[in-house]
Amino acid sequence: MKVSARGLNLNFQTEVPTGTVNGANATFTLTQTPYPSSLIAFINGLIQLPTAFSFSGTTLTFTAAPPIGSDLLAYYVRNT
Repeated sequence: MKVSARGLNLNFQTEVPTGTVNGANATFTLTQTPYPSSLIAFINGLIQLPTAFSFSGTTLTFTAAPPIGSDLLAYYVRNT
């Protein structure tokens, strides 16, 4: 979905971050850079608190590696 406001063209992005979900890896990659403070991360359908992850550019890092076989999802706003 695309929204325009105050000269910004914002798109809502939903994606499965890429990376190995092996119980040891905590770093994953997004296809786009999220707008500041817009990233919402899910592990197995459960929303994660903002203190449970961080991001820089397209890199998403969880404070604890998701368990083996977990389903990850990222929802965020990106500026186009």
